[in-house]
Amino acid sequence: MRGDFTEAAVQSSLLELLGGRSVEMVLSDMSPNRSGNNSLDEARLIDLIDKSLLFSRQVLRPGGSFVAKALQGAELQPLLQRTRRFFGAAALVKPAASRDQSSEVYLVAKRFDPEAFDAHGHV
Repeated sequence: MRGDFTEAAVQSSLLELLGGRSVEMVLSDMSPNRSGNNSLDEARLIDLIDKSLLFSRQVLRPGGSFVAKALQGAELQPLLQRTRRFFGAAALVKPAASRDQSSEVYLVAKRFDPEAFDAHGHV
């Protein structure tokens, strides 16, 4: 399936494909078109991750995992703190295969708690 994840029709199609089933993991490797402005690029990617977390509430089973590509920057620690509210554990990981000069990291969260998510009402 190809499409813009931020469009409601694309998310509806994904939900339809799942047919009401929950999933063990949500993996987001999305990236906005890069502008060359690091702060803007980071903010756009954080927004995509937040949207992925919101979507995860609809499809991720209790205890499930979430992984998303992110960029190092000012918004990363607040994202990590938000994510920790909904998961038993969350961390930022830079794979050994990643180039040293790359600002890419991965947000890895385990043990999804839908009740904690619902208690906050938002990402």
